[in-house]
Amino acid sequence: MEGGVKVGTLTDKLEFNATCPKCGRPVRINMGRAMSTKRARCSSCGSNFSVKFTGDDPRKSDRAIDDLKRSLSTKLNIKL
Repeated sequence: MEGGVKVGTLTDKLEFNATCPKCGRPVRINMGRAMSTKRARCSSCGSNFSVKFTGDDPRKSDRAIDDLKRSLSTKLNIKL
Protein backbone atom coordinates (compact mmCIF):
# COMPACT_ATOMS: atom_id res chain seq x y z
CA MET A 1 0.00 0.00 0.00
CA GLU A 2 1.15 3.51 -0.78
CA GLY A 3 -0.20 6.40 1.27
CA GLY A 4 -3.07 4.26 2.53
CA VAL A 5 -4.24 3.35 -0.99
CA LYS A 6 -3.76 -0.19 -2.29
CA VAL A 7 -1.49 -0.18 -5.35
CA GLY A 8 -3.05 -1.55 -8.53
CA THR A 9 -6.64 -0.71 -7.66
CA LEU A 10 -9.37 0.74 -9.83
CA THR A 11 -8.72 4.24 -8.49
CA ASP A 12 -5.10 4.05 -9.67
CA LYS A 13 -6.38 3.71 -13.23
CA LEU A 14 -9.01 6.44 -13.12
CA GLU A 15 -8.37 10.03 -14.07
CA PHE A 16 -10.55 13.08 -13.80
CA ASN A 17 -10.49 16.64 -15.06
CA ALA A 18 -10.09 19.62 -12.77
CA THR A 19 -9.42 23.30 -13.31
CA CYS A 20 -6.21 24.86 -12.07
CA PRO A 21 -7.13 27.49 -9.46
CA LYS A 22 -4.19 29.68 -10.54
CA CYS A 23 -4.29 29.73 -14.36
CA GLY A 24 -7.79 28.32 -15.01
CA ARG A 25 -6.61 25.69 -17.47
CA PRO A 26 -7.90 22.11 -17.40
CA VAL A 27 -5.73 19.60 -15.53
CA ARG A 28 -5.89 15.80 -15.90
CA ILE A 29 -5.46 14.20 -12.46
CA ASN A 30 -4.85 10.55 -11.54
CA MET A 31 -7.35 9.65 -8.82
CA GLY A 32 -5.13 7.17 -6.96
CA ARG A 33 -2.28 9.66 -6.67
CA ALA A 34 -4.61 12.50 -5.67
CA MET A 35 -6.24 10.31 -3.00
CA SER A 36 -2.89 9.43 -1.45
CA THR A 37 -1.21 12.84 -1.65
CA LYS A 38 -4.29 15.15 -1.54
CA ARG A 39 -2.34 17.35 -3.98
CA ALA A 40 -2.14 17.92 -7.74
CA ARG A 41 0.13 19.89 -10.04
CA CYS A 42 -0.93 21.93 -13.05
CA SER A 43 0.94 20.85 -16.19
CA SER A 44 0.52 24.34 -17.69
CA CYS A 45 1.69 26.73 -14.96
CA GLY A 46 3.32 24.30 -12.49
CA SER A 47 1.13 25.38 -9.59
CA ASN A 48 0.52 22.84 -6.80
CA PHE A 49 -2.96 22.78 -5.32
CA SER A 50 -5.02 20.78 -2.85
CA VAL A 51 -7.50 18.14 -3.99
CA LYS A 52 -10.51 17.42 -1.79
CA PHE A 53 -12.93 14.57 -2.42
CA THR A 54 -16.53 14.80 -1.29
CA GLY A 55 -19.24 12.19 -1.18
CA ASP A 56 -18.57 8.46 -1.00
CA ASP A 57 -14.99 7.32 -0.68
CA PRO A 58 -13.91 5.97 -4.11
CA ARG A 59 -12.06 3.16 -2.33
CA LYS A 60 -15.47 1.62 -1.60
CA SER A 61 -15.60 0.75 -5.30
CA ASP A 62 -12.23 -0.98 -5.05
CA ARG A 63 -13.38 -3.05 -2.09
CA ALA A 64 -16.63 -3.98 -3.84
CA ILE A 65 -14.76 -5.10 -6.97
CA ASP A 66 -12.29 -7.12 -4.86
CA ASP A 67 -15.22 -8.80 -3.08
CA LEU A 68 -16.88 -9.58 -6.41
CA LYS A 69 -13.66 -11.08 -7.80
CA ARG A 70 -13.31 -13.29 -4.73
CA SER A 71 -16.91 -14.47 -4.93
CA LEU A 72 -16.63 -15.24 -8.65
CA SER A 73 -13.42 -17.19 -8.21
CA THR A 74 -14.91 -19.45 -5.54
CA LYS A 75 -14.89 -23.04 -6.70
CA LEU A 76 -18.07 -25.05 -6.40
CA ASN A 77 -18.08 -28.77 -5.74
CA ILE A 78 -21.21 -30.31 -7.19
CA LYS A 79 -21.94 -34.01 -6.86
CA LEU A 80 -24.27 -35.58 -9.39
